[in-house]
Amino acid sequence: MKLNTALKLGRVSNLPTVMTNALAGVALSGASAGGGQIALLIAAAALAYIAGMFLNDAFDAPYDALHQPYRPIPAGLALRPEVFGWGFALLAGGLGCLRSQGWPAGRWFLPARWVRALRV
Repeated sequence: MKLNTALKLGRVSNLPTVMTNALAGVALSGASAGGGQIALLIAAAALAYIAGMFLNDAFDAPYDALHQPYRPIPAGLALRPEVFGWGFALLAGGLGCLRSQGWPAGRWFLPARWVRALRV
């Protein structure tokens, strides 16, 4: 997939809003966090947002083929399985950012039985 296609799928023009929302959340929470923790929180939010946009296009591809044929998947600029793969990889990256700081990302994000099954 070309970079331009990935940027369209990820709707990256909205990333400044995602980042400032994460910063506002930190400020409003009153939590004491270092610069590294805040950077990882922003990265996690950005990765989760982009993942959501990729997965939205992958799941909506049949609808988009009829109603929005200019979107990257119906236009033939990206393959649906590839977009699914990138979407789930980006989501895992965002969760990894949270887990690297000791935040229990998997415990609130996934049903408990899935978390137990995923433990190695």
